[in-house]
Amino acid sequence: MPTTAKQHLIKTIETHREELIFRICRQLQQFAHSHYETLPFERHQEHEEWFLSVILETLRNEESEAVAAYHDELVRLRANEGYTLEELQRAFEIVNETLWQALAKYWPIEESLTDGMVILKKLFKEIHASLGPLYFRNSYAAPTEKFDYLRRKFAEYRHTTFPS
Repeated sequence: MPTTAKQHLIKTIETHREELIFRICRQLQQFAHSHYETLPFERHQEHEEWFLSVILETLRNEESEAVAAYHDELVRLRANEGYTLEELQRAFEIVNETLWQALAKYWPIEESLTDGMVILKKLFKEIHASLGPLYFRNSYAAPTEKFDYLRRKFAEYRHTTFPS
């Protein structure tokens, strides 16, 4: 029985899971001027372990709501912790880029890499499409003090990034 692109993708993630988690965590910790750079490595590991499990479940079962549930929970947590939408978007981009690099590195030469990349692109496109609305819905539910904190943080960031 021929192996499908989805099966290759699942095998790549399963086989190289520890390497993927390490690379994603390291890149998130290097995400300058973000909440991610201040998180302990172990917390990154827990979250990326969780996310890769969700991705695998979704690849195995197209009817799975795991990505939506993960996404909702993560955005709710991050919005309440004061993360910006940009931070969340960049974090998902880091995971996506790392998975693409793994595909390019470990995909069987005799198979077309395009199909695997299309699967990932579709998955992350759905995540990015719902990220903004979900973030703002959760942010509006946050207390006013959270907005004051965010306003101060943005003001500080603007001042340090674009000095007058």
